[in-house]
Order: sequence, then C-alpha cells, then structure tokens
Amino acid sequence: MDAAALGPEVEESTGSGRSTRGASPVLAGAWSRVKAPFTKERPADDAEPSGQEPSKSRTKLIVAAVGAVALLAGGIGIGAAASDPTASDEFVALASTKADVESDYEALQADYDAMSSGLEDREAALQEREDAVKEAEGALKEREDGIKEAEGAVKKREEAVSGAEQKKAENTIQEGTWTVGVDIAPGTYRSTGDVGSRCYWAILASGTNGDDIIANDIPGGGRPSVTLSEGQDFETARCGTWQLQ
Repeated sequence: MDAAALGPEVEESTGSGRSTRGASPVLAGAWSRVKAPFTKERPADDAEPSGQEPSKSRTKLIVAAVGAVALLAGGIGIGAAASDPTASDEFVALASTKADVESDYEALQADYDAMSSGLEDREAALQEREDAVKEAEGALKEREDGIKEAEGAVKKREEAVSGAEQKKAENTIQEGTWTVGVDIAPGTYRSTGDVGSRCYWAILASGTNGDDIIANDIPGGGRPSVTLSEGQDFETARCGTWQLQ
C-alpha cells in the first residue's frame, strides 16, 4: 500500500518514489529501514551470477520488507479505526442521550394517549348526563304542561259549578217576601224539599202591602209549586227553599 494513504503528499520524494511524511513515527522508521538496502548503489562486482539463487542476506531483506508492509497495513487499519466517528466518546454520549430522549418521548406519548383516552371517556359520560338532563327537563315540561292543562280544566269546572251555583242561587227563593222581576225571576218554582204543616205561601199584588192576595195556601206537606209573574210579590214562611224549574 502507498504510504501517501497515511498522510498528505510530500513535495520531495525519495529514490523509491515513496514518502513517509504525515505517517506516524513508528511507521516512518520502519519504512526507512525497509527501503534503505534497496536505495544504496551496489558495486558492480557484487552482482550475482546469472542463474544463481539469491543470497541469505537478500532473503532477510525481503522478509523484513514484507513485515514492514504488514506493519504499514496494520497502522493504516489502526488509523482508520481511530478516525471512525462512531467510536468516539462524544458519539457514544450523544447516542446515549438520544436513547434517553426517545425513551422519555415514548413515556410522554403513552401518558398523552392515556390522558386523551380518559378525556374522551369523560366527555362521552358528560354528554350522556347532559342528554339525560335534557330528557328529564323535557319530561318535566310535559308534566308541567299536563298540570297546567288539568288546572285549566279544574278552573273551567269550578267556573261552571260556580256559575251554576250562582244561577241556582239566583233562581232559589229563600224565606221572606220577594218582588217578581226585581228580586226573583218570573217562572214556576217548586219547593226543594217536603214541607211541613206550618208552611204558608202567598202571591200578592205588588204595591198593595199584602192587602191584595192573588193566591195563598197552607199545603201541609209534599213539595208544592207556584207560578209567579212580574208585578207580583211572593211571600213564603216555614216552607224551606223554592227552586226555579
């Protein structure tokens, strides 16, 4: 692997075309030791005869070169690992913070969902109560309307009874002397109950002070009746009441 991968390119190169500038001191020293034997000029008389095996010293140099290359590769791996942002303390701390925030968010979301569900349940229950109140109010209004209607009917009956009673009272003759057309209405009257032997009645001409008797009677029992006209007075004693027929 080219040593330039470990740092910026250098302006001056060695005889081998490689540079150790920007690499770690250990890797730079190793590379210098590897390349040194190959950069020195060898005497012409030291050249190996053609067809002969390399010398032991050259073999050692090759092994050293291979080791240096392996060391360089390891250094590159270490540099790559050291430059990995996910292995830094800051990244680990941020990842932990992110995990905590996500956990808190999930907990808050769960609480929110629970509160939302509870709020929906309470709103539904409140709506049911409001509907029940409206239904009860409607039923109460119906009862009130029924009561008012019944009261109106009772009032009408009372008025009818009162009117009938008033009319009956107007058409009833009590004990005494009464002028027809002024105190009582003309018509035929009958006693409301059986009379006794002491009952006396008389029809008199009005304005005669009882001197002009048109008709009179002591019935002695039963339920007698009389017909009265305007211009007459009617006298009744101990006969009870008389009712217009």
